[in-house]
Amino acid sequence: MLALVPLVRDNPQALLREHAEMLAVMRDHPSGEFVGLRCSKSTVDLHMRRLGFTRKVVLRLFRESLDAVRRAHAVARAVIPRR
Repeated sequence: MLALVPLVRDNPQALLREHAEMLAVMRDHPSGEFVGLRCSKSTVDLHMRRLGFTRKVVLRLFRESLDAVRRAHAVARAVIPRR
């Protein structure tokens, strides 16, 4: 279930069912790397908690990703000449 770690870090705004759907897509991938992957919402929730991803941690990751977007937007706005 270590495949869940990059999913949560890359998509902290995703809902639990969305993480489960992403894992289902990974499980059905033709490479066969994740064949035995269980991906129900309850299993994903259980493993997220075991890996240390509480709601607070996921919200913090989401806020951090928003900060990066805000900084990039501020830089882009600074480049635009004012009238």
